[in-house]
Amino acid sequence: MKNLIIIFFIGCVIFSTIQATNKGAYVGCAYDNQNCSECGTTPETQNMFTYADSCYIQDCDTIGSARNGWICYSCYAADTTVTEQYFDGTSCVADCPDGQYASPATGYTCQVANPGQVVTCAKGPQECQGCGQNGDYTNQFTYNDKDGSCIVTDCSSNAVTYLNGYVCNSCSQASGSGNIPKGQYYNHKTCVDSCPSGYKADQSTGFVCLAPPNPGVSVQCSNNSQDCNACGASSDIYDQFTYQSGQNCSIVDCHYYAAQSLNGWVCKSCALATGSDNIPQGEYYDQNAKTCVKTCPAGQQATADNYYTCQPMPIPVPCSNDSSTCKGCADNSDIQNYFNFVSGNNCIVQDCRDIQYFNGWVCNSCNLVNNDTPFQGQYYNGFGCITSCPPGSSASAATGFTCQIINPGASVACSQDSSTCGGCGQTNSIQNMFIYVKNSFCSVTDCSSNIIGSNLNGWVCNSCKSASGSGNIAAGQYFDGKNCVANCPSGKQASAATGFVCQYPPSPGAAIACSTDSPNCGGCGVTNAIQSLFTNGKGNVCSVTDCNLSVVRSNLNGWVCKSCSSASGAGNIAAGQYYDGTTCVTSCPNGYSASAATGYVCKINANPGNDVACSNDSSTCGGCGSTNIIQGFFTHGKGNNCSVTDCTATVIGSNLNGWVCKSCSSASGTGNIVAGQYYDGKTCVANCPSGQSATADTGYVCKATSNPSAGNNDSSHKSNKNLTNYILGFTTILNILF
Repeated sequence: MKNLIIIFFIGCVIFSTIQATNKGAYVGCAYDNQNCSECGTTPETQNMFTYADSCYIQDCDTIGSARNGWICYSCYAADTTVTEQYFDGTSCVADCPDGQYASPATGYTCQVANPGQVVTCAKGPQECQGCGQNGDYTNQFTYNDKDGSCIVTDCSSNAVTYLNGYVCNSCSQASGSGNIPKGQYYNHKTCVDSCPSGYKADQSTGFVCLAPPNPGVSVQCSNNSQDCNACGASSDIYDQFTYQSGQNCSIVDCHYYAAQSLNGWVCKSCALATGSDNIPQGEYYDQNAKTCVKTCPAGQQATADNYYTCQPMPIPVPCSNDSSTCKGCADNSDIQNYFNFVSGNNCIVQDCRDIQYFNGWVCNSCNLVNNDTPFQGQYYNGFGCITSCPPGSSASAATGFTCQIINPGASVACSQDSSTCGGCGQTNSIQNMFIYVKNSFCSVTDCSSNIIGSNLNGWVCNSCKSASGSGNIAAGQYFDGKNCVANCPSGKQASAATGFVCQYPPSPGAAIACSTDSPNCGGCGVTNAIQSLFTNGKGNVCSVTDCNLSVVRSNLNGWVCKSCSSASGAGNIAAGQYYDGTTCVTSCPNGYSASAATGYVCKINANPGNDVACSNDSSTCGGCGSTNIIQGFFTHGKGNNCSVTDCTATVIGSNLNGWVCKSCSSASGTGNIVAGQYYDGKTCVANCPSGQSATADTGYVCKATSNPSAGNNDSSHKSNKNLTNYILGFTTILNILF
């Protein structure tokens, strides 16, 4: 056993050298696929997550005492040191308390379950696969081993997000509040007690309201005069058709819930179907929007030849040289006659399927049309259309999209990955002008001004500064923001470090004590963009490396403002030692203040609450709240007294309970939380709702004085049990007496 422990320890040491951080698993709490603000209710928990298509805990070893369901599950699912997957309101737990459950719908936080009734939709042993079309639906059900039935685990609207007939039927009689709409049938939108006129629902329809089929008209999509298999690329589509006669087939049912797999033939058949709740009316199929449309998007067309599917048409190209004809589109009339004049200097190929002669303008106009166009591609190499020019040549509108010999620039060290030229420009237009050479070097493919156009930056200028040939961009090795120049304007300089862009010299800021983890500046900002602006000095001292506006941009916070408030040099950010949330200011707004304690961020002056007797150990404020966040709002006084340190709403947020409300009920100042000495479960109130009261014994939380009718309430069960015991005891006494 000792040897095993030693081996395990050595393995852990080796693993720790390989994996610097203990990354959590991806969890589904990203807000609108943009950030991780939905992964926590406070900045402390939100900032523990990193967004990369989804959200995950960056390092499960640094979460400290912070906990919520998403944190617990991210670190548990990644097999880290966190071994419990659910959050019970205080800590991570392996299983929720009795009567509670957790799932992705609850953010892996335990909550009281409000189950539905049994529905017969189980498919196979120990599974509810027949209860929905995929896991989003079936995972809402719990399988019953005893009778092979299924029930919705929790009918609360915050838990059930995917509705169908079985969900509606199971939850139609669920008790409790906050449920999904009551109704035993599903009308394709919500749960209803009865189906619309002409619709019916029962066990055979999966409790979904269905109307009699609404057939489409005949379309000529049969290719064998026997079946409709040619009406679609898969059975999901062609099985919707029924064969009529000859080449004719028609859609069996055009209702949107029946005809969900679409193509041009489906759209054409259902375009004139009568009745309501049909698929969108339109005889053409838009491949991008994936729906039926009455007209194709601009630049596309649909006909029987392409199965009524919208496809790209030829595009206009700027080859007219007289703004009235297409003579400039070719040197001979054979090719000129392919074009029609559109407007301005634009012409367009009439029909890309009937082309015998090619040039660059023909190739570019027909590039997006994928039928019967030889040598598909937007450039012309002298023989046909190609997707890219051969080495040593390039093409653009300036060359009539015909590949021509190039005038290359010199090699410059702008490759960031030693394989591509992605670091040579911020736009694809600039990056695509370079070709990779070797190591970190790339060079401009063609320095001709008609190729470069206005796509300039310092790397382009430096590469092309000594290019030979005529018609090049203006010679100059630096970029002043508009043109290539031989020398930068007065007060500015350029080098490889600036990408050969003329900039003001670096303007360093003063040293400030914002490092929390020497020797780096991680404590100087919550984003990498801000942290990377600083250079670490000694101990916890850091300073902004360059206070120029062009460097700092909008990456501001109090530490940046403080460091740069006295920086010399031109082109700096606005001078001011405090941050008001938008910019650096010399003084905070009225009622606000800033200091090192606030990170030099202007905040409403602290507004303390009154003492409340919530300490349960006469030394800490642990009894003042069930979460570390709420406990942290309080400062301990004498004995069992604690008080809220700052009652302002921006500090408290939505982290309320009765002790917070009581302490802050008479706090002075502006910007406080709602004044009220009791907590009704949502906010602070001056008086509890009718039938409820609050005292120090309830933690100033409004609770019902009595509720004999609440059958599912534990306290109600206890009261009923006590009453029963009392009656039995009283009956026994009467029997003895008489």
